[in-house]
Amino acid sequence: MTHQTLDPADLRARLLRQRLRGTAAPAPSDGIPRAGRGGPLPLSSAQQRLWVLDRLSPGSTTYLMTAALRLRGPLAPEALRGALDALVTRHEVLRTRYEVVDGDPVQIVDAPAPVDLVEEDLTGLDPADRARRLTALGTSGRRPVDLAEGPVFRAVLARCSAEEHALFLTVHHIAADGRSEELMVRELMAHYRRSTAGERHPDPAPPALQYADFAVWQRSRLTEERLRAGLDHWRGRLAGLTPLELPTDRPRPAVRDERGAVAP
Repeated sequence: MTHQTLDPADLRARLLRQRLRGTAAPAPSDGIPRAGRGGPLPLSSAQQRLWVLDRLSPGSTTYLMTAALRLRGPLAPEALRGALDALVTRHEVLRTRYEVVDGDPVQIVDAPAPVDLVEEDLTGLDPADRARRLTALGTSGRRPVDLAEGPVFRAVLARCSAEEHALFLTVHHIAADGRSEELMVRELMAHYRRSTAGERHPDPAPPALQYADFAVWQRSRLTEERLRAGLDHWRGRLAGLTPLELPTDRPRPAVRDERGAVAP
């Protein structure tokens, strides 16, 4: 039995020639397909964990993420509102609610609608009180999100002076993470700048796939057979090990709270 090692560049060129001639074997399709939108959609595993935590602590603001943006210079309110509306129109997850159907949580994607931009005038406050109020808008002053009622995305605009504003974008963690929050802010500001510059370029098309498509695809792969195989694997790996002994003198409180400390 002999084998030949092909140069990667030569292999790519050969496959390209085959594809151009129509003789290349089709690549296996293991991508994420677009799911239908004819009814409720399942949650991803990560979303379901957050939904359970929300049910355990209703009214909590622990899993709210807030990005605070300082806007200096003349503000164009209509351009800002247009940028917020375009963001929510483009990303379904920002206009998704989480209801219970037949005992299970599901995603309900609402049609695009104008974002309710709450405005606060802080110009009459002294600097210390204004700073405290700005801090509260991004932390303790946030209103809880009802996942079934929505919206999971909110915006608050605080006016500090004629040419200084603070914009707070709050989204529930069930709809975003740190990376998507960064993209959300970047996309919002890009749209705002295009509008204020008078550019007439069309807005980017919605993504080919939305997060709900991933959730459906992930659930389709979590079959009973796969789950059973995973459990059997870990039962085998952990068989015979000494159980982990944990201290019992520090039990968890009956009611979960958010007190903690920082350990460098």
